[in-house]
Amino acid sequence: MSDLYNGLVQGGLAAQYARKAYALREKVSERSVRHRGIYYLFGTGELEKAATTYELYQQTYPRDYQPYRNLDSFSAAGDWEKH
Repeated sequence: MSDLYNGLVQGGLAAQYARKAYALREKVSERSVRHRGIYYLFGTGELEKAATTYELYQQTYPRDYQPYRNLDSFSAAGDWEKH
């Protein structure tokens, strides 16, 4: 939901759902690690933690497009060399 609301430019709702997903993180599979990245990206604004989480997700699931797409956010923010 957080990702959806972010796409709709509803930052407040994106942050709210990111925090809710993070609070429920122990109840999901390891593949749901991407939700931790969304939490850091939208819920807290901790960009370095989000980037680290997406890099781990990218290494673990190299065929999944999500971490590549979300790491593009960091390129847009000016960190071209790293991502």
